[in-house]
Amino acid sequence: MKKVLLVLGAAALALSMNAARADEALAKSAGCNTCHDVSKKKVGPAFKTVAADWKKGNVDTAKGVAATKAKHPDLKASDADLTKLVNWIRAM
Repeated sequence: MKKVLLVLGAAALALSMNAARADEALAKSAGCNTCHDVSKKKVGPAFKTVAADWKKGNVDTAKGVAATKAKHPDLKASDADLTKLVNWIRAM
């Protein structure tokens, strides 16, 4: 039983790591990394800083998407991709 739980836990961890890498690649392809980095300030704040601010303000996904669209009207990402990006940032 312990082996089964360990295997399932490892599989879940691997899937979540792959999802995080995919979302980071999505941020890069959408052009977000031009001004933002995961952990350090560039032109714009670090994604981790944004995540902390959103947590303080109880910003949910819909509000995060709306805020991102308002601040970045030229963003070339679909609503579905933007939702993925916002959820990725909120999970930091």
